[in-house]
Amino acid sequence: MPNGLFLRLSRFRAFWKARAKLQYFRFLVQRSFFTTRKGVDEGRIRTLSFLQLASTTLKQVLVSIALAACFQSINPWLAWLYAQTGLTIREDTYSTLLATVAATCGVLIGLYYAATTAIAGAIYSNVPNTIRDLLARDRVGNIYMNFLSFVTFPSIALLAMKAAGLPPIWLAALLLLLSAGVSIVAFVRLGARAFYLFDPTTLSAGLGHELINEQRTVP
Repeated sequence: MPNGLFLRLSRFRAFWKARAKLQYFRFLVQRSFFTTRKGVDEGRIRTLSFLQLASTTLKQVLVSIALAACFQSINPWLAWLYAQTGLTIREDTYSTLLATVAATCGVLIGLYYAATTAIAGAIYSNVPNTIRDLLARDRVGNIYMNFLSFVTFPSIALLAMKAAGLPPIWLAALLLLLSAGVSIVAFVRLGARAFYLFDPTTLSAGLGHELINEQRTVP
């Protein structure tokens, strides 16, 4: 706007009101564009994070589904063997067993991470990242967590197959029962071992094994 015209219009109150409304409208438009762009960026970041998380777990999920499908496919071939025992599987009890195994393993996973989080907050909060990383890379704990997750998801997959109308699998029920027993007993042992995690030096054993393996691989 030319300076002369601006000076003339600036004498009127209506000009300033119109100018303020125009600036407010411009602010609303810019805020709308900024909010939309920010939402798109956050959505893209969340999508990439989810895809990255899914890619790291896809292998184990597919293995669990394949294991459940394998149990379902070989079940008719082993039905005669189960018939020799004279036992029968009640469908409602079978579903309850699968749900109980999945729920029990889920509770154990939550309890383990709650214990390690409490230990990390109490002892490892003031130590360097390299020492904190030893707790995250604890070999015994990671093996146990992988075992629990490997037992939990096949139970859910078999429960979904049962909901789809497929017959109960006696071999899967037996193996899941044994796996749940191992999970519970191992959790007691792992819980007793958790007291030793308050001393960071107890985690050095796994680091020593890694160093020995690295030396063996060096030509």
